[in-house]
Amino acid sequence: MKMHFISGLWLQTFRNYSEKIFQFTNNITVLVGANGIGKTSILEALSVLSSGESFRASKIEEMIHFDAEYGRVQARFEIIDSDEDSITLEAMINAGSVLGKKTQKRVFSVNGVRRLRKDVIGKLLTVVFRPEDLRLVEGSKARRRGYLDGPLSLIDQQYAQALKDYEHLLRRRNKILEQIKERKTDESSLVYWDENLLKSGEYIQEKRAAYIDTFSQVSFPKEFTCTYQPSLLNAERLAQYQSRSIAAGHTLIGPHKDDFMIELEGRDVAAYGSRGQQRLAVLWLKMCERAFLLQTTQTLPVLLLDDIFSELDSDSQTLIFSLMSQGQTIITSADHGVADRINAHFDSIDVIELESE
Repeated sequence: MKMHFISGLWLQTFRNYSEKIFQFTNNITVLVGANGIGKTSILEALSVLSSGESFRASKIEEMIHFDAEYGRVQARFEIIDSDEDSITLEAMINAGSVLGKKTQKRVFSVNGVRRLRKDVIGKLLTVVFRPEDLRLVEGSKARRRGYLDGPLSLIDQQYAQALKDYEHLLRRRNKILEQIKERKTDESSLVYWDENLLKSGEYIQEKRAAYIDTFSQVSFPKEFTCTYQPSLLNAERLAQYQSRSIAAGHTLIGPHKDDFMIELEGRDVAAYGSRGQQRLAVLWLKMCERAFLLQTTQTLPVLLLDDIFSELDSDSQTLIFSLMSQGQTIITSADHGVADRINAHFDSIDVIELESE
């Protein structure tokens, strides 16, 4: 089994870091520091290099140091148990201009050679677990769709492109539906957009269904099950809903309406599960995500845990320890006691104390 291992991270004018280098020498690293000191920013930087996206910034500018025009993150990682050389990934982010010249907001490179974003995504595999994820089960449908899209986009360029195309086509189709409703155009204007919407949408739903099918292979103390609830998109249903979509002024069916349900002993965990059961279900989903990436790529991803130990009970913490027993894990915490508890379960860990610059 191959595994990704991050050996170094360089941040320049990224978030609250003017410049900082981190070295990782152990399978388990705990980053300890006060709230607001920049622990999450380290995991965010690694996630940007992995997925091309921030898991918390609504605008790229939010990731750039307050007195800088751009931010830069660079990570070096090895692929353990493979013949491949180490890889250096870099992302430079800006607000759209540097030194007065217009530029792309995100510029990526691999081993010093500039690459397209699509050619960088998934080179470094990570699974991120944050306190916000604990709302996954009982939270919004959009949050659950995001859970499905994350790992699929990471390893399937065609899926990532289909998702991007679908979102664009959906916006265009909705504008046309509004125009038809206002009698500014006729229904024949939908033909081109419908054909392409179907092509992208059907691929998205096919891959989402296949991903969820892999969940049954993951061993877990509780027997959770996951049922995909697609808003099925095909030519017949699109025609069936056309008059209603025109009346509403937007598309009523498709992947943008998809959902899934987690059950325990035949009961919907979101509706009837205890808070503890809901959190266990989220942990199960994260284990399913990691197992899916491993199964698909034959490579174990790096686990990024953002201050979640304070949110989990002892049983859940024990399950987290089992996840950490293989591969690399980078953990953040404001509590020094977390490092002590982790150290009691493993032979050796690294602890990095973060202080204000």
